[in-house]
Amino acid sequence: MDLHLLSVALEANPSCNIILFSYKFCLKRRLRIRTLHYRPARNISEIYDSVDPEVVLHILVHKVILESSDKGVREGRHQVHAWLALLAARYNQTLSSDARTLLSSIDIDFSQCPQLQMVPQLVFALLRSPLLRLHEEGIHPDYRIYLQCLFSALEPSSLAKAIYPILTSYSSPNKLAFPRHTLSRAALIMSESPIFLLDAFTNLIVYYSSRPRTMLILLHLFLPTDIVSPFVTLRSDARTLLSSIDIDFSQCPQLQMPILLATFCLLRTTIDKLKQDRCITPKLTFIHGGKDDPTLFESYLIEEQDVDGSGFATGSGFVAFRESVRNVAAEIIQEEIGS
Repeated sequence: MDLHLLSVALEANPSCNIILFSYKFCLKRRLRIRTLHYRPARNISEIYDSVDPEVVLHILVHKVILESSDKGVREGRHQVHAWLALLAARYNQTLSSDARTLLSSIDIDFSQCPQLQMVPQLVFALLRSPLLRLHEEGIHPDYRIYLQCLFSALEPSSLAKAIYPILTSYSSPNKLAFPRHTLSRAALIMSESPIFLLDAFTNLIVYYSSRPRTMLILLHLFLPTDIVSPFVTLRSDARTLLSSIDIDFSQCPQLQMPILLATFCLLRTTIDKLKQDRCITPKLTFIHGGKDDPTLFESYLIEEQDVDGSGFATGSGFVAFRESVRNVAAEIIQEEIGS
């Protein structure tokens, strides 16, 4: 077949996936169809138990992007909040034996359905996301458009990381301490781990705890003993107080540099794998608590932030959000009982 005719045929059918040449040199296109069979649910409880929270978030983000583009960001925020309240109301109506549900007994944590328990946090994170933040809060419209394009193209698991990052802790560079923490300062305070890795899809942040003892442990983990020895040898008093340990090598400028991870440790391997498997190479940032500016890392600790404002609240951000959802769900239930 003439190559020119072949190129013309390909231009006419750019979506052609499989090209077969017959003995008559004719182009043929084949469409492969995959059929999946799912058993119908017998009741609403089975539907709740089969929920994938990441897929739910994926659908919700696509719907709210269309809603906010058509009616504005405020309306999009309202629709997301109302959707969660309606879900909580329907869940309580389905699983409650008494239709006259008291406000205090409304379960907004979906305690009887593990598959739904992550949904309130995902919705809270979506409302805190720059995607649904107002221009008055410092979000440029161009950045919101960028997020709309990015989030629309991501598959569910990646989108979930972009909305609600994964915070893991390491007791050492070679030992994972806890696979997932809540995004709060309380999680850092309660954890005794010295290293935290935050995966926000476009950002990877390694955060070193600011506790002096932790920093000394980190130095022993990352650096050889002969490099760490200036901590002791440069002190005239052998009974060095923990608070006076010089972790910045102030008397040795050659050592005043960021502590790098060894290429063979578990943490470095995990970071490299995350970067390799991602469609967008994330930016890697190392933050030393007490020395570097922690603003970037703390901006992801959203569960202690106000849902409709910026900055840290009094530690009741997500708690206050849960109560607002509980109140709206109670109103929905009471209105339907009254009607």
